[in-house]
Amino acid sequence: MLDNTLTMVYNVYQMIHFREVINIKEYIKKTFIFSGIADNSADALLENLDFRVTKYARTDTIYSPSSYSAEVGFVLSGECEIRQRTAEGGKVILNTLGEGDSFGILTVFREELFPTEVYAKRNCEILFISKRALISLIEASSVVALNVIRFLAERVGFLNERLEAASLGSVDKKLASYLLHESAAVRSDTLALNFKRCAETICAGRASVYRSIETLKSHGYIEAENKIIKIINRKNLEEFLK
Repeated sequence: MLDNTLTMVYNVYQMIHFREVINIKEYIKKTFIFSGIADNSADALLENLDFRVTKYARTDTIYSPSSYSAEVGFVLSGECEIRQRTAEGGKVILNTLGEGDSFGILTVFREELFPTEVYAKRNCEILFISKRALISLIEASSVVALNVIRFLAERVGFLNERLEAASLGSVDKKLASYLLHESAAVRSDTLALNFKRCAETICAGRASVYRSIETLKSHGYIEAENKIIKIINRKNLEEFLK
């Protein structure tokens, strides 16, 4: 009787584990790594993929310069922050990550210390793909390789944008630079402003962003209604940055 019960429990566990693996693999197919890859090809690439899933409580440090692994992490649930320590011992929030976002890919390709902290802003569950597994995917598929290159190029662009914003000094100029970059990205003078992302990108509080919007409006550079921003004098806005 006991043996039958144990067998039943083991079978249920195996079934649940199998379903979890299937769900995670379906999730992985929706990440940037598998963009543009047909389901059947993705299934073949994922057949023997090495991965792990770890849960973190709010305020836990997931990665830091002194504690990290050569793995790329994907947020399955919850929310994380990417933080950079300043010379004075403070911290600057570089980015906020939600479901589907990733971090740590540079640990796969470089030997230097992990330069920032990944912090659990809320309880979260992180999927980790090992260095060996990611490199195997890249070697097996030119599409995966191109996807990784594109992702790294986007990260470089994001960091350059942050560095440029930080060098401008005033929040007004940082916001002007941000609006010009976002406008160029969407190829339109009208854009829906994500205040949270904007404030994080230019390292300013939301109240400061609102004040700077009013300043740029008063100069006649932009129009703003709710979250819609329209650049009405691009030339003068560009001159304002000089």
